[in-house]
Amino acid sequence: MGGLFSAEKTLTYTKQVPKASQMPNVILQPCGNPIAFRNLQRTISSDILIRDLRNFVSNPDWKKLKEIYTGGTCQIWGVEPKLGGNIKKWEKIASGDLAYFARKKKFVASGTVTLRMHNRELSLRLWGEGEAHSTWEYLYFLSDVQSMDAPLADFNVAMGYGAASPVRSFNVLDGVKGELALDYFGMKPLPESYFPTETTVSWEKVPPNLDRTDKEVIATQRLEHNYLKNSIHKGKPFNICAICHREFPVSFLVIAHIKRRSYCSDKDRVDKHVAMPLCNFGCDQLYERGYISIRGGTVVPLIRGPVSPPMQAYLDAVIGNECRYYSEDSQSFFEWHWDFHERRLKQIIIR
Repeated sequence: MGGLFSAEKTLTYTKQVPKASQMPNVILQPCGNPIAFRNLQRTISSDILIRDLRNFVSNPDWKKLKEIYTGGTCQIWGVEPKLGGNIKKWEKIASGDLAYFARKKKFVASGTVTLRMHNRELSLRLWGEGEAHSTWEYLYFLSDVQSMDAPLADFNVAMGYGAASPVRSFNVLDGVKGELALDYFGMKPLPESYFPTETTVSWEKVPPNLDRTDKEVIATQRLEHNYLKNSIHKGKPFNICAICHREFPVSFLVIAHIKRRSYCSDKDRVDKHVAMPLCNFGCDQLYERGYISIRGGTVVPLIRGPVSPPMQAYLDAVIGNECRYYSEDSQSFFEWHWDFHERRLKQIIIR
């Protein structure tokens, strides 16, 4: 595309500081109808050139855009004011919030909010008019946009919705719902868990909310698990951990997803190259939490979180090892893991 929309897609990272010490909201954005899909292709799947926005934004907003998008491109989404509650929902959006775009029973894209802006003129330039002369003038700008191909059904069950429920309308999840969504996508903020601070909370007394210690929950079964397990262990009672190279009974090995399962398509989930055996004695947690990753078939360090001397000794022992499950067939899954935790690391740095 020429003019306002560039032909090539490049990643841009926000330099605007996210809201401090708060859980980010999760934005659910439907793109099922033809107009929404057209808008998705124009301003999410394609880059917007920052220089082409100059005549449509105020001087302060122009300054912000230049500071945030040093690469010269961005992605933009907008919602219409006419639909009930949209403005109030939009007003909850803040820098650092995470947006997920849904279409045809799948999540197809995600991104991180950098700023929001009410700008009817820019909306008309980007998308034109909708019904009854309305337009998508309540904008939010995004960075770090990634394509997805993840089934909506699993997310729905995790959230307590019906498995077949579509994303019907723009929504901003906060509080308990927001935390559930963040947990599902593996995007809970890292600073608290990776850089903990001392607490003054007393642990002497039993908390008042523990009068009951059990509750019923809805669980899903991973139908592909036995297939992956059999593909990896092949009926053997023992196997080798893919990272530390030690042998364990298979009951002490996790069938670990190389690419986080919640981001896998149905096709990915039944690909035998999407998983590897990792031991319960350290490797599974270090890989899952992003302390280590695989680059070019070699175990490498990634997240620089709090490390005790025994952890450091363990890391020193595995870093540099060859991962025998790295191949042309699994390479893209390993690259996803590196990219995913690299983006999370950037969030730590700017918070």
